[in-house]
Amino acid sequence: EGFSKVPNCSTEGRSLMSMDLATLFHGLIPETVHAEVVDDYPSISPPPNACREEMMRYVDTFVKVFYFPNQDIIDWITVNWGEYHLDHSLSLITSKSAGSKDKRFMLHG
Repeated sequence: EGFSKVPNCSTEGRSLMSMDLATLFHGLIPETVHAEVVDDYPSISPPPNACREEMMRYVDTFVKVFYFPNQDIIDWITVNWGEYHLDHSLSLITSKSAGSKDKRFMLHG
């Protein structure tokens, strides 16, 4: 959700998002999370690993789509419209068009 709310982002910024995501992914290893909270919350179960992997795929793909050429972004949204929240898909277009010098993309998508 957070990455989709960035109104304008450079290529370098998107690269940093990918690095942040990788760090988060490694920090959410179920055993690590459980070890950190078990003293304060002894009855809590570690998060399922499948949830972590699904989250990583979802966000990683979203960040990588930003690098696609303009028409490929539209095509990707069309193919994946049911997998991603509408606001997330729209943010790809608005973020990309905000930094685009291609006036046709901004006018016609």
